[in-house]
Amino acid sequence: MEIIQHLGMERFAEAMMYVLMVACGMASEYLLCKPDEKAGKFLLDEIMLAGNFGHFDTRVVIPEDESFLHRNIRKFRRQLRFLKYYPGEVLCAPFWKTWHWCWRFFH
Repeated sequence: MEIIQHLGMERFAEAMMYVLMVACGMASEYLLCKPDEKAGKFLLDEIMLAGNFGHFDTRVVIPEDESFLHRNIRKFRRQLRFLKYYPGEVLCAPFWKTWHWCWRFFH
């Protein structure tokens, strides 16, 4: 748990412990931390609705001729759903994606 706290992921870990407990039936003695029911229900609902990193989200319409810019705007709009629980990650995502794109392009 010390490493998870150092990385600032304790809120996600608490939500994930709820998901593991409810969806997978994990016994409470094996959980890394105390589960957060509210964040966990939100995360479980998103997992069930959107699937693998949002690839199967029926709430989002993906046009066939979508440009690079529009695709990234669509992805950021989807990430805004997570703003309440993970504000740092959501707000840093556009900067990270821009930096990572430049790094990949110029290396």
